[in-house]
Amino acid sequence: MCAPTSESQRENHLPFPLRSSSLNTALVVFEFCEVETGFEPVYTALQAVASPLGHSTRWAIELLYPSSGRRDSNPRPSPWQGDALPAALRPHAHRLSSVKREQTLYDCNCRTRSGRPEMTRQASGMDVGSGEREMLPAAPMARFGNQYAYDLVEVTHDVSRVEFGGRWAVLIPFSGESVFARFSSWEGTPRAGTVGTWSGVEFTGWTSSMDQGSYEQAVERTRTAISAGNVYQANICRVRSQAFDHSSDIMALDELLAAGNPAPHSGGLRIPELGVFVACASPELYLSRSGSTLACKPIKGTARKPEDLLEKDRAENIMIVDLVRNDMSRCCTVGSVKAVDLLDVQRHPGLVHLVSTVQGELQPSVGWGEIIDSTFPPGSITGAPKIAALDLIDSLEPEDRGPYCGAFGWIDSGARTANLAVAIRTFWVDQDQLKFGTGAGITWGSDPKQEWDETELKARHLANIAALSSDQE
Repeated sequence: MCAPTSESQRENHLPFPLRSSSLNTALVVFEFCEVETGFEPVYTALQAVASPLGHSTRWAIELLYPSSGRRDSNPRPSPWQGDALPAALRPHAHRLSSVKREQTLYDCNCRTRSGRPEMTRQASGMDVGSGEREMLPAAPMARFGNQYAYDLVEVTHDVSRVEFGGRWAVLIPFSGESVFARFSSWEGTPRAGTVGTWSGVEFTGWTSSMDQGSYEQAVERTRTAISAGNVYQANICRVRSQAFDHSSDIMALDELLAAGNPAPHSGGLRIPELGVFVACASPELYLSRSGSTLACKPIKGTARKPEDLLEKDRAENIMIVDLVRNDMSRCCTVGSVKAVDLLDVQRHPGLVHLVSTVQGELQPSVGWGEIIDSTFPPGSITGAPKIAALDLIDSLEPEDRGPYCGAFGWIDSGARTANLAVAIRTFWVDQDQLKFGTGAGITWGSDPKQEWDETELKARHLANIAALSSDQE
């Protein structure tokens, strides 16, 4: 279907009215892509316009269509959800949910008038009107270890898409929709001009979803559940928040964390179109894959110094190892799942952890969907038994964890390799808030005040980094 050639035709072509003052911007949309009637192709074209200018698609939508805001009950909806859209577009959102399209948000291939596929400027970083690459700080990118990912070509919520090849950045939130982002370029150094600046936050500016009194009450209620035999252990968390300066770049915070708090499973992810901004300094491996071998390294037990680790920490670690073995046995061959290293003491800036390693061989033909279903959420940040612990967590924690305690890392399906962290020690942006989660594993032997202190210990060093300050107590 050919794009309209006049302003009036362009306006009539859409199933909803344009603002008359925005027709010049609409011209850019339709000059770039051949847009068919319906929400999805229009949304894809809007992405092509907004991202090279450093804006989100919402900016383009609000420019083109009447604003209606967002519902308070759904503060961070998916771009495909009808209530995330201006009122004029909402009647067309059902077109997406009623047709199975592999759940792909966009594949960055937009048909041109020549009929040839062309990577959108949104994904390629090309400046509108220029023939040369101009990488913008707001363009999608990721970092995991010493690998930097650029040139986003596909984003989906559907884990089965990763089986079709390529290397994917992966964010599976504890609560929320998963994001699998395929980048075509993975490089050993960051490209010039792709990381912005970090202006810092207030060290004392954090609010918490649970204050000390509330958290200690949650610990006591967990101990009561343990005494009743409902659970053996549960991980109780709280979310810290403060106002976020949108001139700051989450990838710049990621750089600061990598320098000031080196962690074996650190990384950052920035996808402005989806409102995904994550900087992670995780010490904990959720899953790694090498061929058919799957490994998990749960952390349970935290203290300032090795001599401060308690028998409670060791018991907690062994309980979670047993849970992880049970999870992995659902997708690994019988008899292959083993604890190959128990209670290793690992040092990290400002604290030590007890870490164990569980390893197994995958069953033939098991895909990533089955692997995630078998093992997620990670046992170390839920509890045992897992289902009962999740129910308890839901009853005690007043705020959803979001990306915190989920999975974060990369999958290379072609190479049959992967490295996914447990998303602890993690900052993320939720609209106008910067958030950071912290928690502790609770057993019958837990002391409420000590568990609160552990959550403070886990947050303190990273909060100093985010505040651009030396360590404060």
